[in-house]
Amino acid sequence: MTTPKFAYKPLDRSKHEFRIMTFEPGSSHDGGIHCTLRTYNIANCPEYVALSYAWGEPEPCHEITLDGCAFRVRDNLWTALLSLRQLSKDGFPRQENRTSLGEDMFWMTKPRRATATHFWIDAICIDQNDPLECGHQVSMMKTIFSKAAFVIPWLGPASDDSDSAGFTSNDWRSSWDANGSLLRRQYWERRWVVQEFVLARDLFILCGSHGAWWCDLAGGLWSGLSGVFQYEYGQLPSQRLIDYRYWTTSLYDGAPSQTLDELLTTFSSTKCADPRDKVYSLLPLVKDNWVPAPKPLLADYTISANTLYYRV
Repeated sequence: MTTPKFAYKPLDRSKHEFRIMTFEPGSSHDGGIHCTLRTYNIANCPEYVALSYAWGEPEPCHEITLDGCAFRVRDNLWTALLSLRQLSKDGFPRQENRTSLGEDMFWMTKPRRATATHFWIDAICIDQNDPLECGHQVSMMKTIFSKAAFVIPWLGPASDDSDSAGFTSNDWRSSWDANGSLLRRQYWERRWVVQEFVLARDLFILCGSHGAWWCDLAGGLWSGLSGVFQYEYGQLPSQRLIDYRYWTTSLYDGAPSQTLDELLTTFSSTKCADPRDKVYSLLPLVKDNWVPAPKPLLADYTISANTLYYRV
């Protein structure tokens, strides 16, 4: 018997609704991914975790179930879901809150809870075939990512000895190549991850089955290594993003401080499949007093890229 295809129920945009995904209990017994999707008002919803990731290959090639119906996802998201399912079952490690040489107080945050059962993932929680819903949800991105308990940057499956990176070793010299590979992964090249990484209250960096809290990686390891790698690889997108998060959070208390033109220049090396997203993905980071003529700019996927660029 063929499993019916999943069909979204429309969101009430006047109520600031969005969807949150959970894994069904015992969903791993057959090796598949089985999830439920529920709708909430973002002002009154369960604590959730947001996933930040690169979409990867354009064609969905894996099938999961949403509310008992078939739903197809891309390969990179499939591997992320496998890791997230295990973490939702086993729990996330608590932050060590250790102080490392050169670590800035910015990196020190309070320990997060060790469990997470509700997840926000754009490819699942947004009807990507509805341009009106996409525009509405993109306009809520700033709230979605800043409200999340924490954000999980998914760097992809384990490879290039990634398990020996800062996740499992405090000796950065022994994991030099592994960390260099992590900092050059496709994740850092996606423009959408800029706001997702910067707006997060906290970050749990995940690669394969290994992960670590940002405060345990950044101060003693990546904040220094990103600068060192510049001499070998040039300025990496990862370095720009890491530096921008530190700069925005520590110097401006998280408040946007650049115009859209400045942000477009800063992150010009990042990529997105839809040319309109070159602008929309950065809007939450634009400083508050920047207003394009003749009216505020909102995400609108019913207009062409040329029309959008003309308005900007």
